[in-house]
Amino acid sequence: MANWKNDYQHIKVDALQLDIRNPRTDSGQSLTEADVIKELLDENVMQLAHDIVQNGYAPVSVFMVAEEGDGLVVVDGNRRLLALKIINDPSIIEHVVSKNDFTKAQELHTNQKEDLSAATSIIYPSRSDAERDMAKLHLAGIAIQQWKLIRQYRYFQRRIEGDELAIESLAELLAIDKSIIKKGIKTYQLFEIARTKLQDVVEEIGQDIFTDKNFKTDKFQRAIVNGEGERFLGYSFSEPKQRVTIANESVFLDRLRVTLIEIYDPNSKYFSSAQFSASDRLRFFQTIDSQFLSDSDFKKAEKERKRLKASGQKELFGLPTGKETQTRSEPSGGTSAPQLPPQPVSTPPGLRSVKDPKGLFWASKIPYQLTNTSLKKMYDELKNIEVSDFPNATHDLLRSFLECALVEYLTTSGEYAKIQKNQDHTPKLSELLTYIISNRLIDDDHVIANLESIKTNWDRPYSLQRMNSVNHNKNFSSSSSDVRSTWGMLEDLFRVVLVPKPRP
Repeated sequence: MANWKNDYQHIKVDALQLDIRNPRTDSGQSLTEADVIKELLDENVMQLAHDIVQNGYAPVSVFMVAEEGDGLVVVDGNRRLLALKIINDPSIIEHVVSKNDFTKAQELHTNQKEDLSAATSIIYPSRSDAERDMAKLHLAGIAIQQWKLIRQYRYFQRRIEGDELAIESLAELLAIDKSIIKKGIKTYQLFEIARTKLQDVVEEIGQDIFTDKNFKTDKFQRAIVNGEGERFLGYSFSEPKQRVTIANESVFLDRLRVTLIEIYDPNSKYFSSAQFSASDRLRFFQTIDSQFLSDSDFKKAEKERKRLKASGQKELFGLPTGKETQTRSEPSGGTSAPQLPPQPVSTPPGLRSVKDPKGLFWASKIPYQLTNTSLKKMYDELKNIEVSDFPNATHDLLRSFLECALVEYLTTSGEYAKIQKNQDHTPKLSELLTYIISNRLIDDDHVIANLESIKTNWDRPYSLQRMNSVNHNKNFSSSSSDVRSTWGMLEDLFRVVLVPKPRP
């Protein structure tokens, strides 16, 4: 089989299978051929089929095929293969397209004059051999159709995982610089983390950013796949393991979320330009974290730390040690060492605000998991109400929802009866809050502190006094900011009470 590349074969289209490992298809799923058809239809396959019927099938088009199991899988040429299959038999897409599109497919079948029952193919000795030639076409973009960046990076990731290749080996195999593959793999792994952990961003931004079509891979990469991005988010890349590792997941996700929102903001002061500069990126990082160091300042700080260590002097501050973030240490007396800024490790200060939801909250952030249908109706109303148009109604409804949610929470946990003085006694909202605070029924200092503020800071817009006044006093009214301030104090409480609590 030494001359297999010259062994062109005419193979029945029906015998050729679509590749469920095609880089055009999404990752993290067990795909069937039907799933692949659905995804490929978004790749202008119907237009390609129309072109084939109108202008004829290009005789130089060759499928790259690999034998897998008992079948012949088309490793390269899946769009063309699906177009041919649709022309030959439109029924394969009958249940995945609109009636109008199916009618168009039937018309293509009727108007087709050329015999497309078989197609020229080369059967490769292995998938790896076929993928090597496929990569030359789609990664370099010299023929066919160049893959989008995220698909190129997905291909890199699948090769190092599926074929258990080292980055160096894949670079040699594809004749591509190692640094390109390494950067692509880091980008793709960060994309996958964001796609898995930050689905709520889709709702906040208002579009599904995690599709191949919508994901702004180049901006994402320019923003965070670099030394400053690693330090800002708190991640590193282990070459032996070929994996991204994260120092503090909470900090990482908070900062990644706000970065994604900024990337997709058309009015961003930092990332609106397609080719934003490194200084734009640094200004954004320093907006989120005022103490963040540029690469040059970081290197100076690291150099000074090493100098101090070598000289035996005590450091005034805990300087950054590599890619880990550091906390500030207490100053020591008797040294003239320069005071260099620390690197924070806790939740990033000054996170920029994102756009408010239309209603009071994003459902993805405060999921409703109770069975009480009446309470669910209030939840849905608060989720959908136009807060800016109806701030007083929202504030009033929020108070009712708070009271009813606490009654439900305390009842299902067996605590409500302990608050009742007798069978006819209906505890007021203030009594419910006092009971929760006094008995620390919620094991979260932040929530308890917020409840205490709500009870005691009577002059604040989020206070219980204000909620009662809006409900009963005609001289009080609320603004949209008042309502959102109140929600901000209660949000973490609702994350607890809207989850079923078993009886003790």
